[in-house]
Parts: sequence; structure tokens; C-alpha cells
Amino acid sequence: MRAASTAAASCVLAIAAVLTLFPSPVHADGASAQTRFREGVEAMRAGQLARARTAFEDSLADVPRPATAFNLALVLEAMGNPRGAEVVLIALTTGEFGTLSAEGRAEAEGVIERARLQVAELRIEHDGGAGTIVRVDGERVLGTTRLNPGPHVVTVTTADERFAETNIDLAAGAHRSLVVPLPPPGLGRGSERRVRRSPWLWIGVALAIAGAGLAIGLTRPDRPQPVTDEVWPTVATLQVR
Repeated sequence: MRAASTAAASCVLAIAAVLTLFPSPVHADGASAQTRFREGVEAMRAGQLARARTAFEDSLADVPRPATAFNLALVLEAMGNPRGAEVVLIALTTGEFGTLSAEGRAEAEGVIERARLQVAELRIEHDGGAGTIVRVDGERVLGTTRLNPGPHVVTVTTADERFAETNIDLAAGAHRSLVVPLPPPGLGRGSERRVRRSPWLWIGVALAIAGAGLAIGLTRPDRPQPVTDEVWPTVATLQVR
């Protein structure tokens, strides 16, 4: 709790770009989106990141706007979710939320690069054969997956229902490989001898650092300054045509 409040209290990021106005018109049905956008800006400035995230997500679902997407990405990054920020910003730069000028694209891409330095990569290997399903935190993954730094739960389930589960803690920017050994054939989910979190599994799990474990000097903004929108009278960092 103390760490969270400290982060919220110090969460200030100066936006260096020249603030410009959005020329696009307000959608006729955008009143709710505009209200939620303003609520998100207020929450962001107050360091109430969870509330800001919800407000920007609601606004973006109603009316896609570059300023809303950019603010959402900054909030996600400040909440320790650089992977989420990366996804939103890639969508922003590919035009999902409006057409960006060269200046706006350059600014968004700069934040993408900052987020990418924080995202970890994990390659999961096993000998389960065809039909094996790998999940990280309940989400199915294939090959190398990009994840937020921090703890994750990895599960591997084979076609004959052999199962293994282990935990891994990833540092920001880490590139790691995880080899997950599975129980021998015949020890599927229906067997009383099924192994889950067993001592042999923990002893047998091999973690290999695929890249140098460099401590990347990352400065994550804990309270990013929101960009605002001319149409919903405020100012905006990103420029759109």
C-alpha cells in the first residue's frame, strides 16, 4: 500500500512535445465518451491510475480518439503494464484510433520503444509433443511470448492429459527460456499419481537465461501527465491530420 501511494504521489511525467489541437469534429453520439475522457484526465492528474484506466477504456470503446489511446497507454505503463501500453500504442500508430501526423507518430513510437525495454520475453520448452497446450497466467501462448515483468504461472498440458505447473519471476527486459519437464506417460489428470507442484518438478525445472541479464535503467513514469483534446476542450500532445 505504501509503495502504491508513493508511486501515485510521485507520478508526474513532463510531455516534451509542443501541445497542439485536434481538428476532428466531435461525434454526435460522443457525449458519454467525452465525459469519461475528462474523468480519466482528472483521475490521471490525481494519480488515481486504476480509475483513469477504466475511464479511458470506456471512452475509447465509445469513440476512438488518439489522445484517449495515448493517455491509456501512459496509464498502463505507469501501472506496471508495459505490455498493455505497447499493444495500445501499436494500434495507435497503425491508425486504429485516427490518423497521426509525422510528429504524433514519432512521439507515440518513442513511448513504444520505452515500453519495449520493460517487456520481458519468455520461451517455454517441453517434450509433450503434438497437441500440447501451454498457458501463461491462464492465457494460451505459442513459442516465445512477451510478458510484463513480475511473477507468472506457466502450465503445460499434453494431449494425454499429463500436466505440469511452475512459477517464474521475470525481470524488466529479461529474455529467458524455461524448460518444463512433464510426468511420464500414464500420469495424466485422471491418475492419483498425477504430479503438480511436486518436488521433482521444481528440481527438474531448468531456467536458462537466453540473453544477458542486464539491469536496464528504466524510468517508468509513475504519474504521467495526461494529454488532452481540443475538441473536448483541452490540449493534446499528439497531432493528427
